Amino acid sequence: LHDWRKRAKDLWYQARLFQPVWPEVMAPVVTASGDLGEMLGDHHDLVVFRALLAEPDLSPLASDLPDRALARMAEIRAAARPLSARLFAGEPRAIAAQWVDWWHLWRDEG
Repeated sequence: LHDWRKRAKDLWYQARLFQPVWPEVMAPVVTASGDLGEMLGDHHDLVVFRALLAEPDLSPLASDLPDRALARMAEIRAAARPLSARLFAGEPRAIAAQWVDWWHLWRDEG
């Protein structure tokens, strides 16, 4: 999931830079890619949290936390998959070419 999060953050940075070219189209991409990056970051935090919970001196009061964290991780993956599918749909070169075309139009409009 680490590489998945890196790609989401890459798209977030790129969309933010590109947003002035077509704000109505790019604003949802900025929002969605930021949301995806946050979801995947939360997932990573839960992975680390579960590792900490594996310590032998874990309080019996916290015995349900690993299962609850695992369930939340599954929820995050379920929400992240369709969002990611929409954000990364299409062939990257074709999308980049379209963005370049939009940029040329924007630049020519002055």
